[in-house]
Amino acid sequence: MTKSATRLRMIMSLLSAFYLNTACTTPRDDSGSTAVPASPYAYCEKVRTMDSPEAVMLNSANTEEIVQALKRGRILDASANFTSTDACRWRCMDGSVYACCTGANLPCDVKADTSRTPSHGMTQYCTENPNTPSIPAYATGRATVYLWKCSGTTPVADKQVLQLDKRGYQVDFWHRVGPG
Repeated sequence: MTKSATRLRMIMSLLSAFYLNTACTTPRDDSGSTAVPASPYAYCEKVRTMDSPEAVMLNSANTEEIVQALKRGRILDASANFTSTDACRWRCMDGSVYACCTGANLPCDVKADTSRTPSHGMTQYCTENPNTPSIPAYATGRATVYLWKCSGTTPVADKQVLQLDKRGYQVDFWHRVGPG
């Protein structure tokens, strides 16, 4: 194969990858438009359901809009100060905006872990602490929906303590918010 044919093949591969990525991630309305609405609420109304809209809509104005909605709903204290665009995450479900602000033990960035298979950290904890009635979050992971305990040196999912929405996120941490 000649150098120019190799170069052309590489360019075509890159263009193809770009097209596929754009086609799969850019929201389109019924008319085929890819225009991105300015507000999270208009965006969610348009795309209906998306777990990671920040990839398209991440900016401080949107974060501030979400924080203000959480304060209006008394989900956040009025004096709460979130300055980072990563402090509060939001997503779209059924055309509505759902938000979660990070804090101690709040896994906003992942779906809930419903696995009943013990992790390496749990196994190690139970080996070192047999018959412990509760395995701490640093060993279980913060996304688990279960309380775990050690039965001898074996980790056991004791009971489910967190509920999930239909997208697999923990309902205690994610809140539906509306525009002002």
